[in-house]
Amino acid sequence: MTQNVFQQERLPRSKQSINRHLVQSGPARNFIDGNIVDAFIATQRVNRIEQRRSRRSAGHARTARHVDQKVATVSGSEPSPIFRVSEAMRVFTGGCLLAIRCGHTYRSSTAADLQIGNSTNSGATAAATQNSDGAAMNRTSKKVAVIAGVGEGLGQAIARRFAPDYHVVMFARDLEKLQGYAAQLRDAGSEATGMKVDLRVEREIVEALATIEQEIGPIEVAVYNAGAQHRKPLLEISGDAFEKVWRLGAFGAFVFAREAVRHMEPRGQGTIIFTGATSSLRGGANFGAFAAAKFATRAVIQSIAREFGPKGIHAATVIIDGAVNMPAIHRLFPDLAKSMPPDGMLSTDEVAETYYQIHRQHRSAWTLEADLRPYSEKF
Repeated sequence: MTQNVFQQERLPRSKQSINRHLVQSGPARNFIDGNIVDAFIATQRVNRIEQRRSRRSAGHARTARHVDQKVATVSGSEPSPIFRVSEAMRVFTGGCLLAIRCGHTYRSSTAADLQIGNSTNSGATAAATQNSDGAAMNRTSKKVAVIAGVGEGLGQAIARRFAPDYHVVMFARDLEKLQGYAAQLRDAGSEATGMKVDLRVEREIVEALATIEQEIGPIEVAVYNAGAQHRKPLLEISGDAFEKVWRLGAFGAFVFAREAVRHMEPRGQGTIIFTGATSSLRGGANFGAFAAAKFATRAVIQSIAREFGPKGIHAATVIIDGAVNMPAIHRLFPDLAKSMPPDGMLSTDEVAETYYQIHRQHRSAWTLEADLRPYSEKF
């Protein structure tokens, strides 16, 4: 009986015909990188079977359950043979996520029970999607604040400040540190997720933000805090070094903001904040590469503010003009730290408060740029 149901579907089987059908169906495209997948066929089968089930008599109940299990079961951390996944793919049947692979790890459905039609298939119970720090990534009732570039200094302080009111998602490359930061926030009663993302790679940023929107919640705040403070005489800066500094400081910021705007614009609200520096305003000696990146991010924010401000998206730069009081300063420049007067360095918590207040500003009085420096800093 099951075999007959499948045989009657008359679905396209060749790679060319399926590709053609997918292109024609627009939103039905469910593959990336051109590897044809059986997910399209599986989706069509489930849809057909769901329609047939509504017409079946009670006497066919056993056959219907068997068909459901054959088509829809996705369990454990490995994909069912019916799915061959390339890079990143989502397969939906009636709005229910069957399987997902994001980043480098195959992840199973976020649904507790896979539902087809009006029935629940208890054999298709799937694990919650896991984030990079190993915690379950469940959809939240809160809105989301994404902090890109989280370390032990300002990034962590920004995450702490937004955590009471938002589900905080932190991006960084150091998975071990992300695990600790997220655990601290969760222990304090907040919702937090750590995601390992290389901010120099466009695809990783795009996929990470899309995953957040689909699996956690709507992004309302996006803060880009990453950057390489590169200091070297001009004649010693290689083209490769310049490009690396630019890619993390400017290119990553551009992609991050572009994708944040893509998700925010339909809702007509959102805040994007870049962390700037003294080099955002003037290029100092030995800061040729760093200043180029910071000048660029300031220009990107200004362009976003002028293009999308009227559409409800607040874009701003916070220029950090001075030494920030964080552990790295004390490790790398102990003499400098000791020579500072009381409160002579920027407090990370106070800077983070500025980010939060910029986000909370009424749209009748938005900040485009905020300069922050200690009272004792010369400028």
